[in-house]
Amino acid sequence: MKKSLVALGVIVALGAVWTGSAWYTGKSVEESAQQRLDLINAKFVGAKPGSEVKFDNLKIERGIFSSNVTYDFVAAFPDMSFKIPFESTVYHGPFPLDRITHFDLVPILFSTHDRIVKNEDTQAWFDYAQGQNPFESKIKVGFDSTFTGEAKMAPAKLAFSDVDIVWKGVDVKFNKLTAEGVGQSDANIDGLKFLFESDDNNAKTLVELNNIKAKSDLKHSEWEHIPLGKQTMEVDSFRLSLSEQDMREFNVEYRNMSLDINTQKNDAFVDYNVFTKAPEMLVNGKSVGEFQAGVKLAHVEGNTMNTLFDIVEKTAEHEALPDDQIQALAKTILKNQPLLQIEPFKLTTDGGDLKANLVVEMANGDVDMLEQGKVLSLFKQLAVNVDLSKDAMIKLLAMTEEAQGKNKEEAMLSATQIMEETFAETINQGVFVENEKTINLGLLLENDALKLNGQPIPEEQILMMVVLFFLGMGY
Repeated sequence: MKKSLVALGVIVALGAVWTGSAWYTGKSVEESAQQRLDLINAKFVGAKPGSEVKFDNLKIERGIFSSNVTYDFVAAFPDMSFKIPFESTVYHGPFPLDRITHFDLVPILFSTHDRIVKNEDTQAWFDYAQGQNPFESKIKVGFDSTFTGEAKMAPAKLAFSDVDIVWKGVDVKFNKLTAEGVGQSDANIDGLKFLFESDDNNAKTLVELNNIKAKSDLKHSEWEHIPLGKQTMEVDSFRLSLSEQDMREFNVEYRNMSLDINTQKNDAFVDYNVFTKAPEMLVNGKSVGEFQAGVKLAHVEGNTMNTLFDIVEKTAEHEALPDDQIQALAKTILKNQPLLQIEPFKLTTDGGDLKANLVVEMANGDVDMLEQGKVLSLFKQLAVNVDLSKDAMIKLLAMTEEAQGKNKEEAMLSATQIMEETFAETINQGVFVENEKTINLGLLLENDALKLNGQPIPEEQILMMVVLFFLGMGY
């Protein structure tokens, strides 16, 4: 009897603790909800002149174990505005009811179930989604303020003054994700389409992506704005179509495209590696070949890069960046000997290859050395190589000419003429070298001399090129 009473007492005590904890958590969530919303809205401020984007009209009906929440997403642009009402059920922690029913007993702050409210303004979205809720999410928020859960967007169509946006369906899963996107996420988008229309010559631009799969696994670093880790994306097809009055449609398509981004820390520096590949590239429906490109930016001083990102984030999109600060940061980055490498950059076709590579490694960032004429001392490595197959260029140019209405024979003749005229002057000047099947360029820093196609370039010409380069950067 005593044991039963003790057991009952324990159960009652645990129930009281759970109820009290749930009530307290609900109270804490209510008190901090508006503050969290204000922080989110702060990120929207200054996005575009004459526009306003924000979450508004937050209302909370708090209960012991859960609360009912409503809020609106409001967007106002110069040419249009809309309001999307949301409703949410917030289940109070540390053991939310909706998690207990799924035997998930890990303590958390709270969990939410959000969805769009059906009304006159959103009815069209519900109709397009064929009965599905246009947006629905189920999220767990941990005591560390990270998010774990899933968000789904049903097929939808948005019509703006300058673009129509259509997506077939979006499913995003995330684990221990922060508000800055650090953590793990996995997104699947069945299809995405952007249609831009212009009154000029009835011009239309269509960007279409099908079956997008994106993954991100990022971790915090000592730099607030530089998370480390890997991000990948795979796209079954990426298609760009251009059309206008009196012109045949011209389109470029990449199939089975992939993108890999890797950010790593190396002592006090950051290394970025980006690689993209499309095993099949098509122009106007005709297979051209395989495209691949790789970009490496290494030995970038982390503190300076983090400061640069911080300035960019805090500057409104329509405002100019502070020139003096940006220039000072750029000089600091250059002084720390960064390396930029583009390799490969290559299109492989049945008619030959179009390829290039670039390596630029700074020896120091003291641009004042330009006044002393010590141009080459700025660089530790400098090399550019371009190797272009004539047949490949002619075939690609011919495809664009056919889009202008020419038949195949006319297109080939026109393409040959365009190629010859494009390179004629630079070949005569010795910038490019023409062979029987290729057109080449080779620029190499070797033994304190910069050589173009094996021939040394006079120092005064190098100085002029570098000065123009730095003027272009804003120095």
